[in-house]
Amino acid sequence: MDSHVHIDFFDSKQRDDCIRDALAAGIDYFVVPGVSREKWAQLFEIARRENVFFALGEHPLELTDVPENESRSEILLREIKKTKETRVGRKLVAIGEIGLDYYHLSTKNLERREIQRRAFREQLFAAVEEKLPAIIHCRDKDGSVDAWNDANSIITECEISPKDVLFHSFSYGPEQVKKWCECGGYVSISGTITKPNAQEIRAALPFIPREKMLIETDSPFLLPHALRIAGKEQPANEPKNVVEVARFVGEILGKDKWEILSQTRENGLRFFHINRQ
Repeated sequence: MDSHVHIDFFDSKQRDDCIRDALAAGIDYFVVPGVSREKWAQLFEIARRENVFFALGEHPLELTDVPENESRSEILLREIKKTKETRVGRKLVAIGEIGLDYYHLSTKNLERREIQRRAFREQLFAAVEEKLPAIIHCRDKDGSVDAWNDANSIITECEISPKDVLFHSFSYGPEQVKKWCECGGYVSISGTITKPNAQEIRAALPFIPREKMLIETDSPFLLPHALRIAGKEQPANEPKNVVEVARFVGEILGKDKWEILSQTRENGLRFFHINRQ
């Protein structure tokens, strides 16, 4: 399973090619998170493909204004209701990706941080209301844990169970992952772990319980380091490359890549409540 793949960023032919190549590589489930309201409609068409599932949400860097007489929760809940009445309603498996991204925000940019926190809180309330799991984007500037701490506070405030919350493309260290997984939460590992400077993530990996880990590509982003081409324009990341993430994770944990792929597939099906096709 590729638990987080933005194939809506590809054109129709590229999507078909990506899915075909991933299936050939042994990857048979795909979860496509929403990033902006403008792109939600496109997800419905993508989800018509076999074993492609999707989530609805607004990425913290893609937030747009809402009408004065509405909240982000109301807009999202209305879209969920409409989606459930369509042929692909059963393919809606989560709210996401939502969360906080302080990477480009200074500590003085309090207004923008508050906008992100409010949007995150409102969308998380929608997840609780609809009893859907949530896919969380959480990113700090290197060495900081401001977004991490704020995200955890909001999760607690919204009273959503950690077992229904997945931190995608986990980018923190052992202290954060131990506390989160002890609460029952899930984390997903992306190609970020393959970067030479990703020592903290690699150090955190052994502390993730085997039943709480998913893997992803976040394609077309986060191409694994081993697939980069020196001195040339980098190719887009593709869902087939989740096999490379599994290989890298397996090397650290002393496991075969197919064992990692099998375990994370089971974990993903359980987290997203996907019935095997």
